[in-house]
Amino acid sequence: MTDFLPNSTAWITGGNRGIGAAISSKLESQGLVIRALSTEDFDLGNRESLLNFLDSTDEWPSVLVLNAGINEPETFEIQSEATFKRILEVNFYANVNILQAVIPHMKKNNFGRIVAISSLFANRVKPGRSAYASSKAATEALIRHIAVENAEFGLIANIVCPGYVDTNLTRKNNNENQISDLVKKIPMRRLAQPREVAALVEFLVSDKNSYITGQTINVDGGVSLL
Repeated sequence: MTDFLPNSTAWITGGNRGIGAAISSKLESQGLVIRALSTEDFDLGNRESLLNFLDSTDEWPSVLVLNAGINEPETFEIQSEATFKRILEVNFYANVNILQAVIPHMKKNNFGRIVAISSLFANRVKPGRSAYASSKAATEALIRHIAVENAEFGLIANIVCPGYVDTNLTRKNNNENQISDLVKKIPMRRLAQPREVAALVEFLVSDKNSYITGQTINVDGGVSLL
């Protein structure tokens, strides 16, 4: 059992499916009160919807996992400005709004744990992922700054960077032949399971992690080394 503040709450965006659902389950098993934030709470692509939620809540988290995101693969030259902006709005700017609302409460308690779920494509190239990669790279840079600026206030912030994970999103954007090709490129010769990503998140937000902050940690079966 991990020691958190009494009645500690964890917010997990996109916490009802895939990696988010695995994280929600893992943290709940450690005694955290889970709020798996979804479209029923707010629309990440609609700033007014998100700000209304943040203005109305009186229950702030001591653990924040920024997991939600969208990926609409298109090559850069044909991707519309509207699509590019929508991906940035959901994957990056929504995180900015949430963090600006949550961090003051963490600082007040002199305790906070933040994990952003990034992607292999934040630092690698796959055609059709320019907007998605840009949003994830921006989030990684933001988390590094937050980690340094708030370290003296008891906040620890890190980035978890999954590789190819067996989720609905992966299977939506890749057919079976493409997945088979992906697996051949992974040294461990399989996709990651969501619970394997969740296990790292659990460690990073627990009292077992007292000194790792501002880091990007890959969970990718070794593919980033190639």
